[in-house]
Amino acid sequence: MLDNAKKNRKELIAVEEDINNKIMGDPTDDVYELSKNFKNFAMASGKNQPDIQQNSPPSNNSSPAPPICRYFSSGFCSRGERCHFLHLAPPSPHSPSPVYYKTRFKNGRIPIPPSRYLNLSLPECTGEIADMCLDQHGCRFLQRQLETGGAEAGKIIFTEVISRMVELMSDPFGNYLCQKLIEYCGEMERLEIVREISTNLVSISKNMHGTRAVQKLVEHLSLPEEYELVRKSLKGSVVGLIQDLNGNHVIQKCLHKMEPNDNQ
Repeated sequence: MLDNAKKNRKELIAVEEDINNKIMGDPTDDVYELSKNFKNFAMASGKNQPDIQQNSPPSNNSSPAPPICRYFSSGFCSRGERCHFLHLAPPSPHSPSPVYYKTRFKNGRIPIPPSRYLNLSLPECTGEIADMCLDQHGCRFLQRQLETGGAEAGKIIFTEVISRMVELMSDPFGNYLCQKLIEYCGEMERLEIVREISTNLVSISKNMHGTRAVQKLVEHLSLPEEYELVRKSLKGSVVGLIQDLNGNHVIQKCLHKMEPNDNQ
């Protein structure tokens, strides 16, 4: 009887350790490690997270899947695109998020592993650039191309993503590429972006990822037609945006950027 009790106790301890390991992650990680002082926070945020492992695709690769950023899953990661951990978000109408390396490209190809981007050139990505924006490492690769590739790289990327700007602005990774593109593109390209998203500007502004892209867009407005399109798109929804957690930041940005007549 006593032996059975000891055996049951050992099994319970083993189960508890497994659960803690899943919640806390690998204790040997030296990057962005959760200290034991944050155990209660990690456990609390873990309760509301979906069971990622159940939804993960089977893999023949022996290498471990990239660890998940719990701060992003809880609502916000201050490291943004520089975070070494995987950013996953609940699905939305505009951006069904991937789980690990889930197939997302139109031709069924699995997103390229990070190491493959080292020797990849932008022309080789033609036809897949918009889908690459939805991948964490692909998005970073494209941002580097914008920073170092000049006007030619900007033209290639702009041509492939402009028709999907609504989706990309609301995507956990794609919004970073959109912000970078807004910074580097010319006035006429930016005007085309405003035209493309004008009918969806309110819904993008209310999205937790889209609001950042819209704020960046408002910061860089310069043409009278851009101001007019933004004003018309937001005019009937100002109250709803002010009351929205994400949308109110867009309204504040408009108040700072636009002239009093435009803000009316």
